[in-house]
Amino acid sequence: MNKILILSNDNDNSTTKVIRWLNYIDNSIDVVRLHTSDLANAHIYQGNISYPIQIGNPFNFKTNEINVVWTRKFSPLNVSDIIIDKYISDNDQQNIIQNLKNEWNIFLDYFYFKIEQSNSYWLNKPCYSTPNKLQQLFIANKIGFNTPISILSTYRNDIEIFENLITKPLSNCIPVLINNFSYLSYTSRVFKEQLESEYFISLFQEEIQKELELRVFYIDGKCYSIAIMSQNKEQTELDYRQYDYEKMNRNEFYKLPINIEQLVIKFMKEMNLQTGSLDLILDKKGKYIFLEVNPSGQYDIFNCCNVYPDKLIAEHLIEKYYEYKG
Repeated sequence: MNKILILSNDNDNSTTKVIRWLNYIDNSIDVVRLHTSDLANAHIYQGNISYPIQIGNPFNFKTNEINVVWTRKFSPLNVSDIIIDKYISDNDQQNIIQNLKNEWNIFLDYFYFKIEQSNSYWLNKPCYSTPNKLQQLFIANKIGFNTPISILSTYRNDIEIFENLITKPLSNCIPVLINNFSYLSYTSRVFKEQLESEYFISLFQEEIQKELELRVFYIDGKCYSIAIMSQNKEQTELDYRQYDYEKMNRNEFYKLPINIEQLVIKFMKEMNLQTGSLDLILDKKGKYIFLEVNPSGQYDIFNCCNVYPDKLIAEHLIEKYYEYKG
């Protein structure tokens, strides 16, 4: 029996909503939602290297039954809590934990490989689903997008000649909890006089005076865009995620020019991504500037503009399910 496999995590509400749409549109399709912890705790069997991998308890499926996969969010396996013999040195314990991570990652790669041996469709393959902002900027610039002046630096002297810089993390934002208050690494202005002379490798970019902030939801060659009026408030002008919950930013449906849509489509194909949420800026001079794409970014913001990505994803998965059913 053919199945749709969704690789997610247990606290992702978007996955839940897509599954509800799948069940509403066509409840005859068997959908498997798999979290990393589920897979780690399941019974896994492969009697022969030529056999499919069988996953049981609480699941019951074989890799050759999967004909559609959506990589939503699939967290790394947490092995840091594993208790190792107290007589082993701290250094050796860390080496063992790293080895367990390596063992798990090799199994995961093989798990994906076995699914690919069948006639399967992937809505984003895991190997392309971890965002790398530097690669994204390189590819976007290569295909013709405007991109911000970007500087990688470990020395303050390297950025002294540049005016009006911002900084943002190279990887995902992480929360830091201090005295029961959570701090996040948002995009922030750079005050060079406050920097040490040397620091850890960091990304700096020119601060762009924006007319509009644009979020684009892309799926299989189609673009849906909204304008976020984040520039109207000091709290959100650099990063709209610093929400003003008392008076939220106004969002409106936005139609990208055809040439910019074509650049988005070309960029996503270059990145081997079938879906994702892109951030663009329209600056004061009317130029569209690419910032980044998150392959598994949040997209609930589109619902206020009568665009429902959860439904679009479900419809797309169903279409591919019957196309690849064989």
